[in-house]
Amino acid sequence: NNPDIVYVASMVSQDTTTTNDYPDTEFPNWTHLFHRGKTFEMTVEALQYEEGSSASTFDGILEGNSGGGGPVISTLWSQYFPVEPEADGSKLSVYVGGMIYKEGLGLIVAGSTAAQGIGYGPSEGDDEDGYVTILDPSTGELASNLIANKNNQRFGT
Repeated sequence: NNPDIVYVASMVSQDTTTTNDYPDTEFPNWTHLFHRGKTFEMTVEALQYEEGSSASTFDGILEGNSGGGGPVISTLWSQYFPVEPEADGSKLSVYVGGMIYKEGLGLIVAGSTAAQGIGYGPSEGDDEDGYVTILDPSTGELASNLIANKNNQRFGT
C-alpha cells in the first residue's frame, strides 16, 4: 500500500461528438449531463506522485522539469474494459459507482450496466444489473488469485 499511488476509475467514451442539449440555466447540474459522448465504458488507472522525477507526465499535470526538481504525476498502468457491441452495432453504457482498495484482495470496482464485457461479469437478459469487479492493484488486470470466475460478478435479474 503506497501512499503516493492513487487509483482512478473512470467512465470513458469513444464517441467524441459534443452534446448540444445543455439546459438553458446559468449553473446546470453536470452530474447528469456529459459534454462528450452518450455511451460509456470503464477505465481504471494507477497514478503515482513523485517528487523530482523525470518520469513521463500524466497530461502535463504537475509536470516536473528536466532538472529533477518538480513534482510529477505519472501513469503506472491504465486498464480499459470495453463493452461488447449489440447486434445492431450500438453499445450500452457502463456506470461506475465506486471503488475501494482492500489489502490482500485488490481493487474492488462496483457499478451498473446492461452491457456485456469481460470486466462486468456474465449477464442474462437485457436489463441493467449491478457488477463487482476485482482487479490486481499492481497491474489492473482482473484478479487471478481468486476462485475461478469470481473476480467479476453480476447481480440482478
